[in-house]
Amino acid sequence: MELAGVDVTTVAARNLGSEVRVSGSLTPIRRTSLTARVAGTITELPVQIGDVVKKGDLLVRIDTEGLASALTARNAEVEAVEAQLELAENVLARNVSLRDTGATSEAVRLEANANVLNLKAQLRAKQAAVADAERALSDAQVHAAFDGVVSARPVEQGQTVPVNGELLTIVDLRRMEVDAGVPTSRIPRVRIGQPVELTVEGFSDRKFTGEVTRIAPTAVAG
Repeated sequence: MELAGVDVTTVAARNLGSEVRVSGSLTPIRRTSLTARVAGTITELPVQIGDVVKKGDLLVRIDTEGLASALTARNAEVEAVEAQLELAENVLARNVSLRDTGATSEAVRLEANANVLNLKAQLRAKQAAVADAERALSDAQVHAAFDGVVSARPVEQGQTVPVNGELLTIVDLRRMEVDAGVPTSRIPRVRIGQPVELTVEGFSDRKFTGEVTRIAPTAVAG
């Protein structure tokens, strides 16, 4: 018997697989919305939507004139209390010396000691106020926490922003995730670690690869 070429097939072993086709939204895994930690007027805003930024880059500067004045005032208060404390400690030392010679009473010494303790407490409070003022002055400058791209900028230079007012959104496009819905009839075929091949609108000629990292434990109604 002689067979034609179209009737002959060469058999070879190969791996067979089945696909589960899904669609979903593509979002960056790492993103951050920067907000104002102090209220004030924006004096510098050097970035625009779409700009690439590096970690540590200055993104926003808020007017610091009032904050600097507040820090100067707090430092002056610390110096005043330090001077009072130095005088009170000298008075206490003198009263201790006089008490040892019998020239003053124990009550006077106790009063001088209480004054020293009170001034030390005031000094700690003033020093804490200085630290707060320094932190506020530092918070007037907003820097990028990681390399990324500016995706939103709802403010403009010269605008006054309140505390917690939104300034910028930074996204890292190097790692993305797809939030996709899988029909409940096909979810048993999905496993953590399975390879995924993606096509993205706007990049129809490219294939992106990934893997399944999480599966929600509950189904969505409908």
